[in-house]
Amino acid sequence: MRAATATPARWLWLKWLWLALSWLGLFCLHARADLDVKFLGVGSSSKPVFSGTSTATASQANLAYSWALLFDLPIVRRVKLDFGMASLPRSYDSTVVSAYHLPVVVHYRLTPAFALGLGGYYDMEATSSAQSFSSLGLHNWGYGAIASAVLDLPLMPGIGFVVDGRYQVGLRDLDPSGTAVTRFYDWVGYAGFRLGFGR
Repeated sequence: MRAATATPARWLWLKWLWLALSWLGLFCLHARADLDVKFLGVGSSSKPVFSGTSTATASQANLAYSWALLFDLPIVRRVKLDFGMASLPRSYDSTVVSAYHLPVVVHYRLTPAFALGLGGYYDMEATSSAQSFSSLGLHNWGYGAIASAVLDLPLMPGIGFVVDGRYQVGLRDLDPSGTAVTRFYDWVGYAGFRLGFGR
């Protein structure tokens, strides 16, 4: 009974979070002429790392492709807040699960085209079917830290091509049994177009 009632609440919570992020982006778009919106493709390599005794089969790094919608909001000179939503598939014990990925990164621009950043993320599995982390006895959400390097190449006024490479370290133990510490380590690459408003 618990599993049957948890899913609607989880989806409702995720829906309100996504609406809040969307409204924040729209508010920033209205209030700040220099907001950037980025439409990106995502390539990721995710691998669970075990410490202790685990019954899971050791997984190879899972290569996957997905999408992302990110916003860049200037804070002070040379500093931007990057936030949004992405789809990030993960593989565990021969099971591939898609996760909703919510990254927040602060970038410092070293040159007009290059920036470095640090931040964090929260993610939650996007399925409640038999192919899910919950069905494997794992937590269905997690969080972690992000290190980022961004190359932003202007193409014309208000439009640029963006490449963003990130390394992510999971900080939450996804195995509630206590027999093994299970965390994901991810290499994530974003590539796509940036639209700058008011340029």
